[in-house]
Amino acid sequence: MAASRGGRASKRGGSSLLRLTVAIILVLIMGSMHYTHFLFGAHLMEHIESPSRDHDTKVRGAVPGVASTLGSQYPTSIPASPSDAVVVLNTKFYTAQSPPTSPHLEFVPSDNSKVPITTKKPAGVSEVKKTLGHSAVDETSSLDETYYVVFSTGCSEFQDWQSIGVYSSAERVGQRGIITRIASGCTSLQEVAIRHAMSHLPNRCRVHFAPNTQVRDHSGSMYKYANKPLGMMHWLNHAEPPVPPASTIALIDPDMFFIRPLWHDSFDAPSKVIVTGSVKVKNVPKRIVKGTMIAQQYGIGSAPWSNGPGRKAKAWALDEYFSKIAGRPFSPALASDLTQASAGTWYSIGAPYIALASDWLPISTNWTNLMPMAVERNFGNLAEMYAMVIAVADLGIRPARIDNMMVSNVGAGGEGWPWVDNLPMDKGCDPAILQDPQYPLPTFLHYCQRYEIAQLKNAATAAGLGGQGQHGNSDVGDLRGAHWMFTKYQVPDEILQCPAGSQASEGVKSIGGNKASASKMKLGPDGLLPEPPIHIKATSKSELRSVFSHCLATRATNQAAKDYRKWFCNAKH
Repeated sequence: MAASRGGRASKRGGSSLLRLTVAIILVLIMGSMHYTHFLFGAHLMEHIESPSRDHDTKVRGAVPGVASTLGSQYPTSIPASPSDAVVVLNTKFYTAQSPPTSPHLEFVPSDNSKVPITTKKPAGVSEVKKTLGHSAVDETSSLDETYYVVFSTGCSEFQDWQSIGVYSSAERVGQRGIITRIASGCTSLQEVAIRHAMSHLPNRCRVHFAPNTQVRDHSGSMYKYANKPLGMMHWLNHAEPPVPPASTIALIDPDMFFIRPLWHDSFDAPSKVIVTGSVKVKNVPKRIVKGTMIAQQYGIGSAPWSNGPGRKAKAWALDEYFSKIAGRPFSPALASDLTQASAGTWYSIGAPYIALASDWLPISTNWTNLMPMAVERNFGNLAEMYAMVIAVADLGIRPARIDNMMVSNVGAGGEGWPWVDNLPMDKGCDPAILQDPQYPLPTFLHYCQRYEIAQLKNAATAAGLGGQGQHGNSDVGDLRGAHWMFTKYQVPDEILQCPAGSQASEGVKSIGGNKASASKMKLGPDGLLPEPPIHIKATSKSELRSVFSHCLATRATNQAAKDYRKWFCNAKH
C-alpha cells in the first residue's frame, strides 16, 4: 500500500511538473506573440480597422475619447472627432510589465482639426471621378509597384506647393514607380479638395490620408513632427491599393526636389556612391534586401548612445530604458559596439531612408512607439530623427550611411557636394548640366536652407533694388523682388494659381486681382519667379554651390507651377 501511495504521489508530482513546464512554455510563447504584435502593430491595426469591436469598447469606456490597450503605448483607434481625439501614449513598450513611473505624453489633434477626421481608405482615381463627375487621368496604364517614394505632410497651402514640387520634379527626371503623399490631419473640406486635385495628376502620383496627431508633454509644449512615423505606419496598414511587402520604399522630406532618378540600381557600383568617415563603400548594399537600409548622412551625431542629458535635461540612458521600461535588456540597440563614439557610423542619418516595405512596417511601428521617449529627452525637431534611429537599431538593422543622396547646406560636409564641386564654374546654373551623363549629381536638393547668389545681390543692392529694406521692392517697382535669394519660406502662395483667362479647374484660383504677397521674393508678370542668367559664372567652389542650389530651386519651383497649370488650369469638367 505504501509503495502504491508512493507511486501515485510520484505520478502526481510528475504531472505537476509537466503542468508547470507546459505553463512556462505557454508564458514564453505568449511573450513572443506580444513582442511580435508590438513590432508589427497587429493589435493596433486590428482596432483601427474595427473600432466597434467589444474589446475596444471596453477599454475606451472608462475614459471617453482615450484609447487604451494592455500597453497603452500607441493609439488603437482613429479619433472620430476633435473632442474624441486625445490618445494617451505611454513611454513603455507593448509588454505585460507594470506601467513606468515617468510622465506619459499625449497625441493630440492640431488646431485645424475643426471637421471630423474621416477614417475611410483613400478612394482610387476612378472613384473620385465617379463621385465628382469630371475627367480624370487614365488609370489603365501599367505601374511599377516595386519602388515607392513617400513623403509626409500636413494639409496647408505651404505643403501643397511642396507636394506639387515633388510630383513635378519626379516627372522631370523620369522617376519610375509610385510617388505617395501622406497627408495627416486634413479637414473634410481639405481632403475633398486634395482628392479632387489628385485626380488631375499622373496616375502614379497618389495621396493617403492619415489622422492628425502631435505629441504634447505635460508642460503643455507641442511637438508637431509625430505625423511622420504615425502616418507612415498608417499608410503601410491602410494603403489602397496595398503596398507589396517586397517593394522598396524611400521616405523623403516634402521639401526635396529630384535632381536625378532614384531606383533599384542607384547604388550598384562604387562610382555611384560617396561615403566619408568610417563608412566603407563595400558595406553599401548594391540593392535593398531584407534587413538592410540605405540613408543619407546628417550631422545629428549619436546622442541617444551618450550618457549625458538631452536638450530637456533627461538622460537618454538607453540601457535603463530598454531594461527597466521596455523589458528587453538584450535589444540590439544595446550592442556592446554601439557607443557614442561609434554609433554615428550607422545612425547619424536622415531622409532619404530606403528599406523594404516588409521592414518599414516594424520600423514605423517601433518609431511611433519611441516618439514619447525621444520627445522627453530632445524636444527639438531632432527628436523625431532620434526616435527613428533608435527604432532601426532596436530591430538590429545597421543602415549604410552615404553622402550623395542630397545636397542642402552649402557649407556642410557629409553631403553630395563633391559632385557639384566638379562642375565647370560657368555651368552651375545651366539646366543642360542636369541631363549630362558625364557629370554625376546628387539625387535630391533638400531646399530647407536659404540660397543667395552674391553677384546678383551685390548688383541689386548697388542699384537700390533686390528686396532690400523694410518694404522689399514694393516702393521701387522692381518686379524681380529678391531675385538673388531663394528660401522656401518666401515663395509667394499665389505661384500655384491659374493665369487669368484660363479655363481654371473647379476650386482653383486665378492669377490677377489677388492681394500681392508680402514676401520679399516677387513673382513676375507671368506669375513665376525670376530666374538667374543661365551662364552666370561662379568665382569659387562655395559660390558654385550657391549658384547651383539657387538656380535649381528657382527653376524647379517654376516648373512645378507650370505643371500645376498644365494639370489643373486647363482641365475640362
